[in-house]
Amino acid sequence: MARQVFFIGYMGAGKSTAASLLGAFAGVAVADMDAMISTRMGLSVRRIFESHGEAGFRKIENEIFAEVAGNPAFPIVACGGGLPCSPVNWDTMHSQRGFVIWLDPALETLFARLQADRSRPLLLDGDELKEQEAIRAHHAERSRCYQNCDERFSGDIDSDALQRWTNQLRST
Repeated sequence: MARQVFFIGYMGAGKSTAASLLGAFAGVAVADMDAMISTRMGLSVRRIFESHGEAGFRKIENEIFAEVAGNPAFPIVACGGGLPCSPVNWDTMHSQRGFVIWLDPALETLFARLQADRSRPLLLDGDELKEQEAIRAHHAERSRCYQNCDERFSGDIDSDALQRWTNQLRST
């Protein structure tokens, strides 16, 4: 396969789910960045943020991403929500002939998905989810990082989308 497909988007956008679906559809391996970071550190993402701060998390995220990007063992990559906000990571995705898909569901969908999720440290105020306005502002800030994607996708993942993305993996 000639390319890597990178799924980007806000927390709760469905990056891990989309990557898993595409991996199963195309019959190839998937790298889930958050899962790889948790495995490497032996801690949940939330615990990494608590013990190492966001800067510590980003450092290990960048190190693992440098190992994954361009690695033919991982044709599909589910990126963390903040990963594309690093210009170095963004350039890496494109320099590796990457095809970048921004999963961008409606904010109402994100709010519904995030409502009961206490694993995302940037969205918490103590143990409670931040107010919707704070999340909306953070989403807007992150969305600016995603603008130069190759495809912006806001619909339901179906066989047409999976086939189109599989074709991207196989394009030269």
